[in-house]
Amino acid sequence: MPLAYYGRAGTFATFNGANVATSKVVKRAPRKAAASASTEAQVKVSLEPTFETVPVYANHIEVGHTRHEFTILAGRVPGKMPAERFKQARETGLLQLEPEVTILVAPTLVPGIIRALKLQLEKWEKVNGPVSEPESEKEK
Repeated sequence: MPLAYYGRAGTFATFNGANVATSKVVKRAPRKAAASASTEAQVKVSLEPTFETVPVYANHIEVGHTRHEFTILAGRVPGKMPAERFKQARETGLLQLEPEVTILVAPTLVPGIIRALKLQLEKWEKVNGPVSEPESEKEK
């Protein structure tokens, strides 16, 4: 039977100490079956990384939005770059990099993502101390 997502997106559950997005899933009977044969079940969706899951490191993130989605661009500013590229960045004041990953997020998920990030930051700071934002980022 096909599964269809419906309901309130953006709720969160805990998985291995981290918050993950969940959705309702409806299990529907095939169209040919009688309406009374339709069954529904509410389940939580949980992301479980495997050894094949590719981690992406980012030390620079940009966020934007359109009417239909939020966009998160994550990239890596290299610790060392070719002299010519460094010279060009110094002259122009701009270092253009290709994102390592682009994540498109439904607007309904954004409040839950913000809550989950705040919660994880609070937990991290209890163990490791406060995170200080770079001065250059505070001005934006």
